Amino acid sequence: KENLVYKDSDFHKIINELLKKPSDKRYAYIIALYIGRYTGLRISEVFALDRDDFDFQNQYIYVSKKMVYANKTRKEIFVTDKMKTKTSKAILPFHKRLQEILLKWFQYHPHKHVISDQHGKYLNPKQLEYTLWKISNDLDIHFHFHMLRHTLATRLVSNGAELKAVQELLRHANITTTMNIYTHVNEVNKRKALYKAFPIKKPQNTKAHP
Repeated sequence: KENLVYKDSDFHKIINELLKKPSDKRYAYIIALYIGRYTGLRISEVFALDRDDFDFQNQYIYVSKKMVYANKTRKEIFVTDKMKTKTSKAILPFHKRLQEILLKWFQYHPHKHVISDQHGKYLNPKQLEYTLWKISNDLDIHFHFHMLRHTLATRLVSNGAELKAVQELLRHANITTTMNIYTHVNEVNKRKALYKAFPIKKPQNTKAHP
């Protein structure tokens, strides 16, 4: 199966590569990546966010709309409140680290739309997807935007978060989706536990008993 969990080192490689050719568009891409990293929002939801969707006093994010961009030019893309499922609309807490990043971004980027160009106009998520594809190929790493969502879910489960909390944070319409992630992580943890109990030692000159 395709690996859907990225390494932190690969994430930072992507960010550093984007910074090598600084521009307002690339800065916006970086913000989109950080939002995805800390919230698990889908790319269509991230690109539809406005400043008013963030409550910094209470550290909440209001998710209520998405961008429709498939097979559309930049002039044709639009934002709608018709979400993927009923549970896609939610009020979610966000991490303090993300708040720090966003506050700096809003000081630099005064526009209503969070992910937009220097004139405040929407950007097409397809452009970011292509940029990530090109950079990851150049760096010989595996990375795409949806991995941010899956990795967050995996981290939550790995660190003992309750399944119901994970379901609500990721806004899974069905607990089965959350359970599938839990089952995968649990299988990995069981294998790690087994090898921790019986570690593979380096070969020695003397014969070793199994």
